[in-house]
Amino acid sequence: MSPSPPPTNVLLNPLPELISALASNAFGIRPGPDSGVVEEATWPRTEEDVKLVRARLGRDGLLEEKDGEEKVRGKVKVGLIGGEGDLVVVLDQGGWTIESAQGPASTTSKIGTTYESLETLLIATSKGYAEAMNQEIWKRFEGFTGREDHEEHAE
Repeated sequence: MSPSPPPTNVLLNPLPELISALASNAFGIRPGPDSGVVEEATWPRTEEDVKLVRARLGRDGLLEEKDGEEKVRGKVKVGLIGGEGDLVVVLDQGGWTIESAQGPASTTSKIGTTYESLETLLIATSKGYAEAMNQEIWKRFEGFTGREDHEEHAE
């Protein structure tokens, strides 16, 4: 029996992650065409490309990227709500980095900053997003008055 390959958090195919991140944060960003994947700046895009990336995985589970080879990365544009501007964000092995931004200084001052997720990037960059997120959370509690069985057992 051969040993299992080492576990990896290596970004092999950013496209599904980009699509998912935009969808799960849609409540706090402007919809397309202001927000979306920049497909021509995202690689790999096809199953054949993904196979090429998998072939680059070393025995240690790390991705070996050599000079001259296409780098695994994705790019999205994000329209911030509330007139806070527009972002171009790159996802690569390092995380989610604001590549460029238009808008007030509170937005453009974040250019070059890398975040763990699109969500944390948006929280740090957009007051409008943070407010929309708070509203989304409170929607889950509308009409909730507490656990009914809690009152019965407290007596």
